[in-house]
Amino acid sequence: MRRKAPTCILTDQCQAMALAIADVFKNTVHKLCRWHIMKKYREHLAYLYFLHEDLKDEFTSVLNWPLMPTEFEDAWKRLMDKYNLHDDATMVGMWNEREKWISAYFKEIFCAKMTSTQRSESMNYVLKKNYVNERHNLHRFVSQVNSCVKTRRQTENQETMGNRKEQNTLTFYWFDTQMAKLYTRAVYSEIRDRLKLSTLFTATETEEPTKYLVRYNHPQKLSVWAQHAFQVVAGPVGETYECECRLWDHTGLFCVHVLCMMQTIKAESVPEKYILRRYTKRPNIQPTFDRNDLRTVASNKASQYCIESSLLTLNMRVHRKSLRSQEQMARTRVVMDKFEQELDAMHSAENGGVADNEAIE
Repeated sequence: MRRKAPTCILTDQCQAMALAIADVFKNTVHKLCRWHIMKKYREHLAYLYFLHEDLKDEFTSVLNWPLMPTEFEDAWKRLMDKYNLHDDATMVGMWNEREKWISAYFKEIFCAKMTSTQRSESMNYVLKKNYVNERHNLHRFVSQVNSCVKTRRQTENQETMGNRKEQNTLTFYWFDTQMAKLYTRAVYSEIRDRLKLSTLFTATETEEPTKYLVRYNHPQKLSVWAQHAFQVVAGPVGETYECECRLWDHTGLFCVHVLCMMQTIKAESVPEKYILRRYTKRPNIQPTFDRNDLRTVASNKASQYCIESSLLTLNMRVHRKSLRSQEQMARTRVVMDKFEQELDAMHSAENGGVADNEAIE
């Protein structure tokens, strides 16, 4: 980690891990994995859901609604009062650990949409279900893991190709078009859903020129604890967009309240500082590393990885520039066709006239 401690660590409820993290990473925030919490109490929660028909939806809403700590505590109290669960051991246990796993208590910490270790756990599940089992020897195990990695890379490459296609937007706002061009398909799909949801909110001005209150259009349809007006700072001149729900601070993506404001004030674009590279179509400046990439292929000891990296970077740079106009695209095609013929001729000469039939991976 280049001698840099992580900002936040997510683990299960292992006490040994908690002690080790507190000792080694003194300034790192340690949070509990929400997925493990819910899994731990799954059986008893299922029993409570069976007893109370609407409890599951209301409980999920309390956990997911962008509340502040005091609002979350009020919402929890109302829920416990409604279903008389104050003495339920499971609910008491979850309440006592609330500051370790409820997002309302660590919104200011950037977690990049990670509130649980479910992604790594799901990878374990994929490996155990489709690739490895307890009967495999070490050689077979390594082979199967490599097959899994290869499959994942193929999926990633397919998504990379899919990201080259133009994405359809819901609106004609320029900031919407901008996000569709910059974000990956998966991320923009989430943004598009939030844009749609943002139409359910209304913004009203306050005494301060850049501060607004964003409310749900039909608050009477919400629980009392959810009828909250979110204060949003929207200053297109100073390129500032902030919401008290602090979703951008926590995930790096705009919330429905900010998107509502951007539509209200007819914002032209999303400031560059709010577009995190991790969510864009080109987050990596280097190709994916492969275990064969360290093979030395040149007299100067250059590795295949270095050579392919530089060629790929050059290729992508030329590709992007060729898209600037129809004339440049046509010229690039002519030059590339001619260059391909030259490479084939060189290969044929080097191999005694044998043509190259190797497929491009």
